[in-house]
Amino acid sequence: QRAKGHGNDALARKIFSEWEQEYRRGEYEPQAKELREALQLPEKPKYSIGVILPLSGDYQAYGERVLQAIQFALKETESQKKNPPIQLAIRDSKGNPSEAEKAVEELATQEEVLAIIGPLLSITVEKAARKAQKLGVPLLALSQKELTIERRDYVFQNSLSPADQVHALVTYTLKEMWLRTFAIFYPDSSYGSVFKNAFVQEVTRGGGKVVGAAAYSEGQTDFAKEIKTFFKIKSARVEDSRKGIEEEFKVHLLVDVLLIPDTYDRAGIILSQMSYYNVRGVTFLGTNAWNHPDLISIARQSAEGSIFVDA
Repeated sequence: QRAKGHGNDALARKIFSEWEQEYRRGEYEPQAKELREALQLPEKPKYSIGVILPLSGDYQAYGERVLQAIQFALKETESQKKNPPIQLAIRDSKGNPSEAEKAVEELATQEEVLAIIGPLLSITVEKAARKAQKLGVPLLALSQKELTIERRDYVFQNSLSPADQVHALVTYTLKEMWLRTFAIFYPDSSYGSVFKNAFVQEVTRGGGKVVGAAAYSEGQTDFAKEIKTFFKIKSARVEDSRKGIEEEFKVHLLVDVLLIPDTYDRAGIILSQMSYYNVRGVTFLGTNAWNHPDLISIARQSAEGSIFVDA
């Protein structure tokens, strides 16, 4: 009040903000309301939502994009309200499991948030989820990682897990399309391995037959060797009266279904190369990472008839 009386509004606001952090609850609320009105400060939001994202380090770009989406959604929801009832309490996980766990405790005990959005990365979600469950604060994890904690009264996931996706795809192709032979092309990564293992288990459990699997390197763009080897493709040079001599490919291994658990851009390249090597009559399956409009521009007609799953 003294700072306000001397015309130093900036200092008054700073002192008030620090004071409000120290005495955010209890008997001082009436005085806080009077001061806020005197300083012409906006009404403090009634609720706080915690956000835990990688806002520094290797995954900073992904964290920032997710944060922008959350902030945009909040702004759209509250754009017509004079005093929005929700504010975000943001913490940087730094892509570190311990930092994510620490952030959950801070948000729950210091910020007293209503709920927490995040973490984003698979490596950070397990510790954060366990801490949220222990403290009894609702946590909406953005990671696809299958959580191992037994009790999940306060822990939820915003994306389909690999097991959920595989179950939906296999169930549909087995029971609705009556397809029986399955194979998988997958990236040699933890992501690819998780989907491969889940796929083999689900197909076997459902009564289908997995005839084979082929792994390729992350970042690979030429899949000729893997395609020709897996499908036992033989080539022959044939003469065409109009086109001259051409190379013709004959496939010697037939499968009903092929799962490609990879991003839309690499999946599009694989589909195009499958078509080039005359791999026909196969129902191609994809994960939610296929859900991008550029898949069609990359794969073109090769993507026709393909199936992918998303929430």
